[in-house]
Amino acid sequence: MNSRPHHRKVRQVVGQPFYDTLQRALKEGDGQKLRQIADKLVALAIEGEEWAVKEIANRLDGKPRESVSIEATINDNRPIEQVPDEQLGDLITGLLAARSGAGADESATGAGEPRSLQ
Repeated sequence: MNSRPHHRKVRQVVGQPFYDTLQRALKEGDGQKLRQIADKLVALAIEGEEWAVKEIANRLDGKPRESVSIEATINDNRPIEQVPDEQLGDLITGLLAARSGAGADESATGAGEPRSLQ
């Protein structure tokens, strides 16, 4: 018996005819169609289809979160480990804004980098 609790997110979809039709089709035959699809997915994963292996892992364990590694030195040459959390939050916000090309404080610095990096 699996001792891990199973939490299922249920989402209510209203006004989406394809979703409703697909749900009805998959439930026909006491869920046999859905079982056939799951069996095919498992078979493809066993055959080495990488996308099928990833889909099964994502459904069982959840999608892996994106991680970002940041190495930085603050203006006064302190290692990032010694910077207070509030200042780190501001630094990360600035880095993410610069990475996406939005919100960098160009007017104050003139170079397009977050102020805390110059």
